Amino acid sequence: MLTQTFIEIEYGSTYTFTYFKEVKNTSVIPSAAKISIYGSDNSIIIENQDMTIDGSTGVCTYDWDSAGYSVGRNYSVKYILDGGNPVVRFFDIYLYPFINDVTDDDLFNVNKSIRDDTWGKAGAAESGTTSTLVDSVLSGYDDGYWTGGIITIYQGDRIEERKITNFVKSTGTITFSPLLSTAVNTNTYEIRKSYQDKILLAGEMVQNDFRRQNKRAYLLIDHYQVKWLIIYKFFEEYFGDLIKEEGDEYEKQSIRYGNKYRSDMETMTMVYDENEDGAASEDEQDIRPLAPRWER
Repeated sequence: MLTQTFIEIEYGSTYTFTYFKEVKNTSVIPSAAKISIYGSDNSIIIENQDMTIDGSTGVCTYDWDSAGYSVGRNYSVKYILDGGNPVVRFFDIYLYPFINDVTDDDLFNVNKSIRDDTWGKAGAAESGTTSTLVDSVLSGYDDGYWTGGIITIYQGDRIEERKITNFVKSTGTITFSPLLSTAVNTNTYEIRKSYQDKILLAGEMVQNDFRRQNKRAYLLIDHYQVKWLIIYKFFEEYFGDLIKEEGDEYEKQSIRYGNKYRSDMETMTMVYDENEDGAASEDEQDIRPLAPRWER
């Protein structure tokens, strides 16, 4: 589970605030959870409202309708569990969302080495439900091998594509979401692994780097620039995770993509919607982000 450390809410939408606490990797289930929300000028929007507490996980939630509140930055939310010390998080209300449309194919076009011979597989189901497909042939793969990937199921004239949320080796069972309208029987299917979860993480890292410069990546009018930043950040982290010893090929690759990322971030000129009106005025052209201090 992830605690929302920085939050972005689409203008006029309803958002679920989430908070939980763990001690020594064990969930704490509070008896009381309160939430307060403040405007960017620190005005009170709501104060000491009860959150809904999940009695099994300890996750506390509160649905908030942002309709009527202005687009802007530095709103804040305060959580208090069992009367303890408050925890404060900041959030933005944005007009247009941050776009991360990087695909697996984009990554392969940049570096084909990340796609191996076991990337995908086709077969026929032995059985299934509206959320599972079973094929014992898949028991040759480790638990979780296909998790995060994509399954394409052929149901008559319909081709259904779903995200794989779990894979169990012992039974060859793939679980996917969202539900199908018709249960799987002996349908043919194709499955492939995906880097989408890591792509999303790279996108979050890019947004965090913009925030450290008091900028917002979602305010760039041309999101193509951000797309390349996400790709470079993905490869920096991907190869960084594979480093076995100092100076090996993985470290060289990680450094190479990290340098590309930093160079683009520091030298790019942006069309940046500073006043958040959805258009680019003359004084919002050719904006340079401030050069951050990079640490590794």
